[in-house]
Amino acid sequence: ARLPQFDALVMNNIHEREPFLPEDFAKLKGEQKTAAQKFDAAVKQSILDYVRGGKGIVGIHAATAAFANWPEYGDMIGAYYGGHIYQQVPIKLDDPQHPLNACFGGKSWSINDEIYICREPYSRDKLHVLMSLDLGQMDDPGKRPDKDYAISWVRKYGDGRVFYTTLGHDPQTYWNPLFLQHVLAAIQFATGDLPAPQ
Repeated sequence: ARLPQFDALVMNNIHEREPFLPEDFAKLKGEQKTAAQKFDAAVKQSILDYVRGGKGIVGIHAATAAFANWPEYGDMIGAYYGGHIYQQVPIKLDDPQHPLNACFGGKSWSINDEIYICREPYSRDKLHVLMSLDLGQMDDPGKRPDKDYAISWVRKYGDGRVFYTTLGHDPQTYWNPLFLQHVLAAIQFATGDLPAPQ
């Protein structure tokens, strides 16, 4: 009930499959289990309604590893976790002119971080990919036949705004000024303060 008072929801490295169920859910009986399931369903529906209704959601790194049993979330955020690599990676700008990429000044960059590999429902047909691995500057990780390794994207979901980035695993990533400016712009986009194509 309190969610609508906020302009955006940030899923910062949320990783749990079922974070809205109590930790002892398997031990619950009867009415307690039913009440927990009802609460879980209500929270999930409120998030979908919130974003569809015109608000924003930001997913950082492990946000695609969460809610593996909730297909509507995967559809909204744009993908689920399908493996990872952990190394220094070169990143190309798929849309250099996009406002969320303004901090890069039109130039590719690199970072050492854990990079998630996307699996379905990932599709460029549904997403506006902002950045991806530059396979012209590194070996193909060999984890996607289509060689498509998106790093960040935005999308429209109902009337709402969605942003996701695979970056954000290592603590030092949060000291990287380019990453911080990119995420700040993403949050401004999600709240509706920074107009940008979706």
